[in-house]
Amino acid sequence: LGLSWQAHVQARRLNARRRQAVRESSELKNHNERLARYLPEIVPPVTREAPLALQAPKEVFVTVAFLDLVGFAAMVARHSVSEVVDVLNDFMALTSRLTLRHGGVLGKFLGDGVLIYFPEAAAARGEVGAAARVRGAAGCARLSLALDPELRSLSRAWRERGLGVQLAVRAGMASGYCALGDWGGQGRLDYTLIGTPVNLASRLQSLATPGCALLCGATAALIAQDPDLAAHLGEIRRREVRGLGSVMMHELSASAKVRAIPLPVRSGRPDA
Repeated sequence: LGLSWQAHVQARRLNARRRQAVRESSELKNHNERLARYLPEIVPPVTREAPLALQAPKEVFVTVAFLDLVGFAAMVARHSVSEVVDVLNDFMALTSRLTLRHGGVLGKFLGDGVLIYFPEAAAARGEVGAAARVRGAAGCARLSLALDPELRSLSRAWRERGLGVQLAVRAGMASGYCALGDWGGQGRLDYTLIGTPVNLASRLQSLATPGCALLCGATAALIAQDPDLAAHLGEIRRREVRGLGSVMMHELSASAKVRAIPLPVRSGRPDA
């Protein structure tokens, strides 16, 4: 009887530990899934392969875009906090969906703005060099062109909910080499990219008109290789950009224009 009771007690303890392990495993899974939603989608696969290893920044060719909601500050002044939350969450959900659809990476939300990038990933599709870069730049351009009609659709939905909100997006795009990987120290890390194209895209976004995007020369040269997108490119022009000097740029807008003269893409690093 004593041995039987001891076996019974031990079995109950084992079952309790098993239930606790299952519960902790489920909680950890939910926790990890929640944390993953705060990160760019390329980060979780990297951390699964090497959970403790820092990803030293590596030089990669990217097309970078900064998107900004025009009129958001005025909207915040006129609407309640709950209404602002609804509008901004709708916009963020839209940009997340379009970024995924067009093959980009949503780097981070910046208040009413968004940083998106399209890193060169030739091996994933069997592409080499220029083909992978053209695909990334084209995806970025198509995302920008898709925003305006999607925002109009959102505006109709907002009006139906009693929100008189009409917002537009302006964008800046630049292509070139950046350092992409882990930045920071022991206390906090950020997986992001740093380089001239990031700074240039930000500057171009601030110069763009509502509903349009300004592209650097390198991005325009890549996009011009796609006949459908080339029809949306404006004429080449130069403008002084704060901190970066004279920059060659094009305007990209939904209205088709006379096709811009394609710029040559160098085998090395294209100029901004």
